[in-house]
Amino acid sequence: MPVTRINPAKVLQTGAPVPADAPADLVNGNVIANSEGLKLFVVNEGASAVTVTFKTSATVEGQAVSDLTASVPAGGSRVFGRFSRVLFGDQVEFTCSAAADVVAYA
Repeated sequence: MPVTRINPAKVLQTGAPVPADAPADLVNGNVIANSEGLKLFVVNEGASAVTVTFKTSATVEGQAVSDLTASVPAGGSRVFGRFSRVLFGDQVEFTCSAAADVVAYA
């Protein structure tokens, strides 16, 4: 199945409404258009940590670059950003190991 797309909210100088959280797709993963100002907020309301895995699309001398993994603690949240187009391409694809809510801003 295809990954689930998340559309980032546009941040404006005059303000913008805060978008509703989207649940992470635990089966197919998620994808979002990469941009210079992309910020991804992951909220974990569970009792255990959630591992977020960002898939890289880069290779070095024919060898794939390892995916980036990060942990969101139980009951906590983390913000991710500065996704290099060299490493992640035009689309940032990620998966969460357990239930989490995601909000994206561009």
